[in-house]
Amino acid sequence: MMTQNTLSVSYNQRLISKYQLVEVTLHDEIIFGGRVLNVDGPSDIAIVKISYETPLPEAKFGSSSGLCPGDWVLYISRPHTLKNTVTVGIVSCVDCKSSDLGFSGVTREYLQTNCAYALESSTALDWLQMLDLNEVFIAQLKTNASLPNVNKGILVTMVPPGSLGDRAGFRPDDVVIEFDGKPVESMEEVIEILGDKVGVPIKVLVKRASGESVTLTVIPEELNLDV
Repeated sequence: MMTQNTLSVSYNQRLISKYQLVEVTLHDEIIFGGRVLNVDGPSDIAIVKISYETPLPEAKFGSSSGLCPGDWVLYISRPHTLKNTVTVGIVSCVDCKSSDLGFSGVTREYLQTNCAYALESSTALDWLQMLDLNEVFIAQLKTNASLPNVNKGILVTMVPPGSLGDRAGFRPDDVVIEFDGKPVESMEEVIEILGDKVGVPIKVLVKRASGESVTLTVIPEELNLDV
């Protein structure tokens, strides 16, 4: 949605729901300061407003009320730190209920598609979702007592239940300071350190909101390509 010199961008609610100010990087690597206008947990969407001086291309939001099974779906994403990932599929169902998906306490309808996608995040790990910290995020961490007070690191935003990260003891809002004995500030550094160390125990130093520093041990597993 676009108005004069402003652009509202939909984004993952789980990654930025704790912040008011964020940075938005476009595909050409231009960085804008953004303000979080609203978040919606059940749909996992946040609306971020950025200001710009030069015209930007726009994609207008449409209405799903006219969709029918068999309509084409185009999914554009940046999964696993990759860029310009595009997949296509079709709409399978237009009235999936919350109860069909096992969501209790929320009455909503969802679209079902067969469009392949990868979970959007800043990580190539399927057992942990993390977010690189920049100066904007770090400044807000220092004003939120429920988050660690750090000057650098990578924020853990979500730990899938039962995952390798969960079993290793990671918690949401942990900040990863060191990975395999090396200071880290970005997911790219973590991915490079991981390499092909399948089955090799790796020590990870994290800092928690209590100020406590904890060393966790994670043993990377072979990726299951059958799921």
